[in-house]
Amino acid sequence: MMRRKLKYGNSKITNSHGSFDSKWESQRYIQLILLERANLISDLKRQEKITLKVMGTEIKKYTSDFTYFENDELIIEDAKSLPTSKSREWIITRKLLTALGYTVRVSFKSQELITYIVKNNKQIILK
Repeated sequence: MMRRKLKYGNSKITNSHGSFDSKWESQRYIQLILLERANLISDLKRQEKITLKVMGTEIKKYTSDFTYFENDELIIEDAKSLPTSKSREWIITRKLLTALGYTVRVSFKSQELITYIVKNNKQIILK
């Protein structure tokens, strides 16, 4: 296993499942693999590239940590630490994703999951 320090003090991890930006992201991937094997989620993918467009204009390209289906709903998940979850760039990206109708889930090392959705033009947070 190789490690390299990144911006928020985390270490890049390489293991038999691939390269990850943090130990937590690697651990979360293994959890998701187990959920998929138990048929609780399906079509698990890593590092999916998503082009975010508003009224046909490309706003930004985003790469998710994970995407999968849960109860026939597409979930975009990012494994975050508390500092990265509060970064201005992530907050804007998360709000853009939810405004475009995506369900965004943030997983924390503490095992807390926060899901962001939009209903009636208001962002709803589910814990």
